[in-house]
Amino acid sequence: MDFSLLTYYVMLPMLEYFRLAFGSYGWAIILVTLVIKAVLLPLSIKQMQLSQKMQAQMALMKPELEKIQDKYNQRKKKYESNPEKLEEIQRDFQAQMTELYKQHGGLNPLSGCLPTLLQFPLLIALYWTFSGPPFQPSILSINLQATSQVQTKDPKSIKYVSSSEANYVDPDGKLSRIKLTSDIPEKLVVGENYTLEVKQTLGEGQIPLNQIKWDLLPKGQNPHMVKDDPNLSSWASGVVELKEDPNNPLKATIKALKETDHFNLQFHLKEDRGHQPFFFIKDLGRLGLWNADTKAIHWDICVLVLLMGITFWLSNKLMMSNNPQPPSLDKTQEEMQKQMQTLMPIMFFGMMAFLPIPAGVFIYFIVSNLIQLAQTIFMQKFLSNNQAQKA
Repeated sequence: MDFSLLTYYVMLPMLEYFRLAFGSYGWAIILVTLVIKAVLLPLSIKQMQLSQKMQAQMALMKPELEKIQDKYNQRKKKYESNPEKLEEIQRDFQAQMTELYKQHGGLNPLSGCLPTLLQFPLLIALYWTFSGPPFQPSILSINLQATSQVQTKDPKSIKYVSSSEANYVDPDGKLSRIKLTSDIPEKLVVGENYTLEVKQTLGEGQIPLNQIKWDLLPKGQNPHMVKDDPNLSSWASGVVELKEDPNNPLKATIKALKETDHFNLQFHLKEDRGHQPFFFIKDLGRLGLWNADTKAIHWDICVLVLLMGITFWLSNKLMMSNNPQPPSLDKTQEEMQKQMQTLMPIMFFGMMAFLPIPAGVFIYFIVSNLIQLAQTIFMQKFLSNNQAQKA
């Protein structure tokens, strides 16, 4: 699934609408989060209902579960020196558990995961929204290599090198999708000139020609992680020649001067409108806990990371306390499950802290976690009151 399309058709239009209405990308991010949580509310309610239903059924099943587990433990101890018999005992245990679930309405311990899985495409599209234009530059890149061997394939069968599409938001908030095309047949042939052109495939946004930059990146350099360095293409001197069209910056020509291994050609379209202050946050597009060049600590990002970690831990703890776990074959497995529930927020916090993630993404997570906390508390009380009235 191309999540950039979901970003283009759904997330970015919402973000720009709220930005124009409230004059700030900070408020726009918060309002987009509120809209997304409202859209996902039916799934959250369904997930909570399934959890409540499972809790009630697990309580009814508990005496029978304990009998099955006691019997399993006794047989396991008796035949612990007989591997074949142990496998048979485990299969018998699983068959009894399956039959017990059927007797109690086909209870499935994993049924509560489905609403969460259905949310993933939307959440990934949200991440793409806050990690791309207008907070980060639009980047198109293609991987190339040069050879002195002339390619003699049938012209009709040749697939010309092109980039994937990227989103762009112009200064007026209009959206476009752009793509880097070429007449390069898989590899550059040394001494031959090839044409590169950036084309708009969708939208009406106007590309500012003074914000364009073409670069050649050496092998192993990630186009999305490079810095704005005027000497970025210096390695290519005497190896590859890249010339921007003086009449149209959306076009360029490239020629290999000698054979070379893989390298990246990059089209970089600068984006700076999303780099706005918001309350104590100095820059919504700022990346990471510190500046790699000056070594200066971004204290505003540190505060955001801490708030995100605390709200995520609280939200996860409250949700896990209401999600019953299916019975395990032994106590060790149960302990491991509990440890994973404790470690997961810590691992998530560590990952988010040290990845180069824009400040806007942290705002989304903090607001989302707070809304999830409020939803969980409200739905717990609402569903509990409904159950009490039915009883």
